Amino acid sequence: SEMCKETGLYIDQMGGTGAVSRICEVSSAAVSQWRRYGIPHARLQFLRERLKNQKLLEQAQALIAEVK
Repeated sequence: SEMCKETGLYIDQMGGTGAVSRICEVSSAAVSQWRRYGIPHARLQFLRERLKNQKLLEQAQALIAEVK
């Protein structure tokens, strides 16, 4: 389904099944289930916050590199 494709793309953006399982401290089998049935709401909120913080960190590093 369309939701499954979007979920899979989101997991891939976060670094793939293994990376997401380490970030969320769950098994890779659990993340594989998320690809099929969707990411649980609480985990999705956690991942969104994590991704937002990662983007902010990358932006800050790029600014620092420009100053140097």
